[in-house]
Amino acid sequence: MRNICLVIFMMLCRCADVSAQSDDVSYNGGQPIMLDTDESDDYDIILGKHNFTFVAGYVNKDWVTDMHWKTVHENFWGEEGRRLHGAQLGIGYDLLFTHGLGLHSGLYYEYYYSQSAYVRNTMQYDHFTESSLYIPFHAMFCVPVIRDVCYLKITGGFGLNLAVYGEFADDDGYYDSWGDYHQDGAHESQRYGGGIWPKRLNVSSELTVRLQIKHFEAGFTYSHGLNNHKLTEGFDTRQNKISVNVGYIFGL
Repeated sequence: MRNICLVIFMMLCRCADVSAQSDDVSYNGGQPIMLDTDESDDYDIILGKHNFTFVAGYVNKDWVTDMHWKTVHENFWGEEGRRLHGAQLGIGYDLLFTHGLGLHSGLYYEYYYSQSAYVRNTMQYDHFTESSLYIPFHAMFCVPVIRDVCYLKITGGFGLNLAVYGEFADDDGYYDSWGDYHQDGAHESQRYGGGIWPKRLNVSSELTVRLQIKHFEAGFTYSHGLNNHKLTEGFDTRQNKISVNVGYIFGL
């Protein structure tokens, strides 16, 4: 966690330094001469300063509770050692400066689906689905591997995940779906953030590595949860996430 924060801090400081020194000034006989320090040729990302990426991929998350004597990893059903799996679809955006530095953001839709035979035998619901929105706010550093062909992008910063809708359902249709924990008359403990359920909003520190080849890109992101979901009284619970995706890049 400390290493991720250190990488993010160094990248942000480097972005600020380059922005402040975008135009160097030299003096000849007391007269200022503006020097062209644009090194964009060394970091020409094929399509220009503004790049958009259509992204599709795989994502999973779990909730990690520190119980002092042990650490418990569990999915939405509360099953230890298992994760909630899903798919990710969205648009990423890169804003490129000089010296290979820039910013990364975007808007992504995530759909999670999970089954549990054990829970079906105890509460009559056998699968859970969730729709979520994800927005990253990252600093970016780009390294040309093969100029005009291949680039390595390292980004780090913060991510926001918002659970838009969640639902337990019965495949047999015998029981009505139990959705979003805000149905009429629902008890507070049956809502996101109530009882043993995680909060609707998750904030995380993140580190991403992406490899771009021409107009195509593949990436890996690790997200470490920052806010406490308090699934177990007296202990801290964080939501961690891993995503792997591919994308097609187009620019302005």
